[in-house]
Amino acid sequence: MRSSCVLSLLLLPSLACLGGKDDTGGDTSPPGGDVTLEQVATEGQDGASILDGQVVTTTGVATVGGGILGGRKLRIHIQDGTSGCAVDADEVVAAELSQALGGILEGDELRITGLVTQEDLPSNDEPGADDGLTRIRIEDSTLVERLSSGNDLPDPQLLTLDEIAASGDSWEGILVRVDTVHKHADYQDLWVSSLDSSTVIDVYDATDAGPLKVRLGNGERTGGYGEDPGATSFDLVGLLREDTTLAPSTDPAGSHFEVWPRGERDILSGP
Repeated sequence: MRSSCVLSLLLLPSLACLGGKDDTGGDTSPPGGDVTLEQVATEGQDGASILDGQVVTTTGVATVGGGILGGRKLRIHIQDGTSGCAVDADEVVAAELSQALGGILEGDELRITGLVTQEDLPSNDEPGADDGLTRIRIEDSTLVERLSSGNDLPDPQLLTLDEIAASGDSWEGILVRVDTVHKHADYQDLWVSSLDSSTVIDVYDATDAGPLKVRLGNGERTGGYGEDPGATSFDLVGLLREDTTLAPSTDPAGSHFEVWPRGERDILSGP
């Protein structure tokens, strides 16, 4: 990653409007200074971020650009040397960010201010639900700054499915890799090869550990994921996310973590 100059924290007048209480009575007043992504990712005994319900300012490099995972909504991830976090915004804020920054690209180093929450964005006229994934919700597009661009991405963290099942929270929000996985037989004929298609499949590894959910497309403009591997094993790269609202259909008691690959380049040929 290219180094950037250290910026001093500016008290922006517009930040004051974000302080106070949220709808659940949580404290949304900004902390006394910037926080690290590691602090955002640290969970309390309730399984939520210790900063849940607070407005924070943090810095990280985008590991996926805007429009890949979220369509008109903003669904990106940012990462630093130790931790990562999902970042999202609704259609209005996403459009404002696109106009102001010309879109957020992979490798952009961003300084953002937003609300730490586990509530997903509303979809299809349904309210957002707590799904277990810690994210930073951008509610003011003026509080996003691009510090630099074209930064190298961190190498994906190589994990096994057993490691994800046992302690996925340790790597939630970061770019990961799992090797030698195969689709469960129930999903042999499911794949995404065209624009605006989507599906969720369950995969297992060579030891039959799993399942791990893999979300292909999410209905967004990814351009597909290449040729369907069928029953052939493959290696997988993507963003590790938690979704406690959707259990793996092949094992409802299995892991609620899922990997979101960014496109064809994240589906790698197996051995």
